[in-house]
Amino acid sequence: MEKLCMPYMTKYDKVLTKQLTVGEVLAHIEEDLLASIELLNNSDPYGLAPKSDDYDLPNEDKFFDNREKRFNYWAAVCTLTRVYMWMGRKREALPLATSFIDKGGRTSWIDSYTIDAYYEKDRDLTFSREHVFALDIAELFESVKHYIDPNANKPNRNADLLYHSSERANKLFEAVNGVSTDYRYKRWYNKVNDYFDGWAFYKYWEVEEYSHGSVLPLIRKPEMYYMAAECLLETGNAADRIKAIEYLNTVRDNRGIAKLGNDMTAGTVQDEITKEYQREFIGEGQLFYYYKRLGFEKIPYSTKPGSDAVYVVPLPSGDVGLGGMEDYKKK
Repeated sequence: MEKLCMPYMTKYDKVLTKQLTVGEVLAHIEEDLLASIELLNNSDPYGLAPKSDDYDLPNEDKFFDNREKRFNYWAAVCTLTRVYMWMGRKREALPLATSFIDKGGRTSWIDSYTIDAYYEKDRDLTFSREHVFALDIAELFESVKHYIDPNANKPNRNADLLYHSSERANKLFEAVNGVSTDYRYKRWYNKVNDYFDGWAFYKYWEVEEYSHGSVLPLIRKPEMYYMAAECLLETGNAADRIKAIEYLNTVRDNRGIAKLGNDMTAGTVQDEITKEYQREFIGEGQLFYYYKRLGFEKIPYSTKPGSDAVYVVPLPSGDVGLGGMEDYKKK
């Protein structure tokens, strides 16, 4: 918490904002999010506060449609949950996560009919109805196609391809003889590859007239269940451990896989949470930060130990060159 981190702008000024510590930056983020939650609770259509009789949403231009693609009330709640997890304040993270779970957060679970739609253009591979906050990115597929298309460098192998080996995929999704009922296993891998034993990722794949394209999820519904489960394990209470398993089983049930039994230790439940992060957030940039937050001494399937050299992102050299900042890695 005492290490130098980054500047945090609170006003426009021609004077360079000084570099703050991790603790100071987190305190500013917490303050801003608490203010956001209060404001959005009253004014956002997703907010829970009763609206006054004269409440009128100015939506003639449809700006407030698809609120999950803008920073809405639930996005602020879920982001603050993440911040408290980072700060180790799980007692404060838990009620936020359970508030989302209990009140729905304006999301709904994906269903097998949508995932397994007859026409490929109708399959919602990012599970958009579960998005709490997402970005509309023009030509997202074109931007990532090179990294998810095994044939991008045909007839040569695509050396930049992001993929899992079939062995890794089968182990991760606990497939038996190459068969798993998990929606993610069935639809998120391109299993046809003539060049090597690797399965590319299909989550952002688009076909002609695709109905659900150009959307990058930043916060999705299952994460709140995972964080709530992790918080409950901290208490050491058997009833809380069973509740944590229940949260995991809610996600598993909505992914088409069997539920876990209640006869699991806290350590085994945490291992199941890790596996869920590994399965659920393929291609979304969440897993690295999960490993970092929990201080994994080695990132699975990587070749380097989980040290500061891996986990601490360097400050941009241009920013350091302006003065007033020190790069943590060079101290």
